[in-house]
Amino acid sequence: MTVCFPIVSSSVDFCGLVHISEQFFPQHNVRFIAVSGGIDSDTNSTDFVPLYSVMDEWYARDISRKMRLMYQTRAAAGVPIGVPVYGYTRSKEKGELWKIDHEAATVVQHIYRLAFLGYGPEQIAKMLESDRILTPAHYHLKHGSKRIPTSVDPYRWASTTVSKILRSREYCGDVVNLKTYSNSYKDKKRRENTVENMIILQGIHEAIIERSFWEYIQHKQNLYKARKNLGKQSLFSGVLRCGDCGSNLHYHFNQANPSIKYYNCSNYVGNRGTCPNTHYIRLEFLSDKVLDELRKLIQAAKSNCFWDNIAVAKSIESQETIQRLMEQQWQMDKRQNELRKCLATAYEDKVKGVIDDETFVLLSNQFKKERDQLKEEQQKIQVEFEAAQKFQDGLARFKREVEGQADIRFLTRDIVGQFIDWIAVYPADRSVRPYRQKIEIHYHFIGKIEKIL
Repeated sequence: MTVCFPIVSSSVDFCGLVHISEQFFPQHNVRFIAVSGGIDSDTNSTDFVPLYSVMDEWYARDISRKMRLMYQTRAAAGVPIGVPVYGYTRSKEKGELWKIDHEAATVVQHIYRLAFLGYGPEQIAKMLESDRILTPAHYHLKHGSKRIPTSVDPYRWASTTVSKILRSREYCGDVVNLKTYSNSYKDKKRRENTVENMIILQGIHEAIIERSFWEYIQHKQNLYKARKNLGKQSLFSGVLRCGDCGSNLHYHFNQANPSIKYYNCSNYVGNRGTCPNTHYIRLEFLSDKVLDELRKLIQAAKSNCFWDNIAVAKSIESQETIQRLMEQQWQMDKRQNELRKCLATAYEDKVKGVIDDETFVLLSNQFKKERDQLKEEQQKIQVEFEAAQKFQDGLARFKREVEGQADIRFLTRDIVGQFIDWIAVYPADRSVRPYRQKIEIHYHFIGKIEKIL
C-alpha cells in the first residue's frame, strides 16, 4: 500500500507522526510519500520528517500566540468579540460596534418585564411560545443567518435561553469580552471564564435595559428557585416570608373544606423545622390587607409631598445603613490585620521551635478559614453598600410604575409582582378579639414605607 500526502501534515503532533512514519508504516508494509517535502520511505528519505513536524508545530504555536494577543488587544479596546447577542445587530456605519435591533429588543424588554413581575424562566418560555414569538436562533435565520437552529419548532423557547438573556449584562450597554477560553491551540473545547478574567467595559453601546433595573433583576434571579410544579401558582407564590426565621411560606388548602386557603411557614418546628410558630395566615385576609395597602399607595402617590417624604426618609435610612456598613467594614479590616499578625507570630514560633509543625498547621488552617469567612462577609457588605447608594434610580422607576397604574379593583398575580418585592408575615396576636396579625410589605426598590403611608 502507498500513502501519498501533498505535504507533511501538521494536523498530527510530533510524537504521533514519528510513530506512524517510523513504526506503523514499516510494520504494515506501507509506503509513505510526501510530495512537496521530497519524502519517500522506499528511498530512505524520511530522516527530515521529525524536523518538518517540529517546524510545523512551532509555526502553529506562534500563529496561535499572535492570534490570542490580537484578540486580547481588541477586547481591551472595547471592540466586541463575537456575534451580537439577541436584541443587537452590527452597525453598518461602524461594523465592529453594535446597534439596537428594535424588533428583537422589544422581546428582550418583555422578558425582563415578566421577570420583574415574578415569573421564572420556564414560565416566561411558555408565555413566549404561546405568543408565537420566534426563538433567537430562528429569528436570526429569518434575517439572513446561515446557522441552522437545533430545534425544529421555531416558537419553542428553552428556559436556558431565557435565563441567559436575563443574565447578559450586554443589555445595559456593556461589552463583555473573553467570556470563554481554551487551554491551548490544540484544545478545541471552550471553557467558561471567570468574571475576574473577563474584560468588561461599561457604556460602549446603547442600552436596551436600564442598569439599575438589570441589577435588580439579577437580585431577583438569585432569589428565584426553580419549582417542580410549574402549573397555576397561588396569588402570593414566592413572595411571602416568615417574619421570624425568613423562610418561605407555603400555600395550602383545608382538606375538609378546600375553599379555605392559607399559608404557613415552611420551617415550622412541627414539620421538623426550627421556627416555633406556624405563621398561619388566610389567603382571603392577606389579599384584602394587601389590596388595601396598594390602594393607599396609589392614592398617596398623587401628591408630590409623598415622594418627597419617601426620599427624605429613605435618604436618612440609607445614610444610617452606609454608616453601619462602614463600621462593619472597619471592624473586618481590623480583624484581618490581626489575623495576619497572628499568622506571622505563629510562623516565627514554629521557626524558633516554640510550637511544632502540627500545631502550626492547625493554627494556620484556623486563621485561613476565618479569613475566608471575613472575605465572604465583606462581599455581602459591598453589595448592600452599592444598593444603598443606588436608591435614587430605583425610586424614580418605582414612581413611574405607581403613577402609571390605575385604581386597582382586585388583585392579580401581575399586580402583586409589579409593586411588591416580598412580604413578611408575623404570628397572629390571639390575646385580643378579633385576632391581629402584622404583615410588612416590602416594595420594589424602596422597601417598606408603612410609616410614611
